[in-house]
Amino acid sequence: AYADQAFIFNTAENIFVQEAISKQSRSAFQLSDVSQIQLVSCYSYDATEVGFSLFNVSNGLFLDCHSLSTVGNTDVYGFYLKNSSNNIVQECFACHTSTNSDLKCAGFY
Repeated sequence: AYADQAFIFNTAENIFVQEAISKQSRSAFQLSDVSQIQLVSCYSYDATEVGFSLFNVSNGLFLDCHSLSTVGNTDVYGFYLKNSSNNIVQECFACHTSTNSDLKCAGFY
């Protein structure tokens, strides 16, 4: 089943998520104005825009998180971090990130 956003965390703190999986969503993990979050062994499969979107995220730990096969017709990112600070991204990877147009495409941005 397709979900626009699978996991959304807005204006929150002290969150722990382990072994969460999103399949076929536009934005798998969307975090905005979040602090002290831990995502451990979380996976995004077949997102159409972004696997992990982090906006204004601070003091987070992202361990063993994977963005796999993020493919779309817009700007496409495995991991997109904006206005974020003091985060640890460890043992994470983006694989098979691509777009069918001349727009931005990155595993980590």
